[in-house]
Amino acid sequence: VEDRPAFWHMWRGGQMLTVPLTPVASCRARWQIMAGNADHAGSDGLTVTISVDIANMAIEAGGDDGLAAVAAHELAHIMLEHRINLGTIESRLRSARGDEARELRKTLTAAQRQAEQDADLLSQWLLTNAGYASEPGLAFYKRLASRELISYSPIHGSWSKRTAAMRAEQAEVMATPPDADGLRAPPLLFGKGTYAW
Repeated sequence: VEDRPAFWHMWRGGQMLTVPLTPVASCRARWQIMAGNADHAGSDGLTVTISVDIANMAIEAGGDDGLAAVAAHELAHIMLEHRINLGTIESRLRSARGDEARELRKTLTAAQRQAEQDADLLSQWLLTNAGYASEPGLAFYKRLASRELISYSPIHGSWSKRTAAMRAEQAEVMATPPDADGLRAPPLLFGKGTYAW
């Protein structure tokens, strides 16, 4: 249970010691690499899946920083609980018909696009706080767009606009004074602006 200490018993020097360990709340995310030829990176709300192809392409474009950019974007989806929120709309859509179904499809597409934009922005804070550079990730995304993998879709939107938004957010990150631990707190985690669901 979070914030509740667990007691570990161990022997040291012939004596049994009881040591309290208090868990630290963290983001619960599993990670997996998908084998085979596929251009895929995604999250189901619990597990981040990155294909070997995307991982290799990210590393070629930007080294560890490029791969970290992909990971940060998908982790942001989990932290912002996008799968839960989108799942609610999808559930309503499954039973909808006619005009209601058409409106819900529009709502879902808009929510998916907003989720991608929010994950883009949060990823910039995650990268900086983890010690990674932002620019190599943007170079990787530019390479993806040049291959027409994600250059435009109703969900992903204009890649040039997304890249510009990430650059602007990175400037916001760097303008935010770090705390005593050297970390910068992203405003979207506090429900400010358009970030709140």
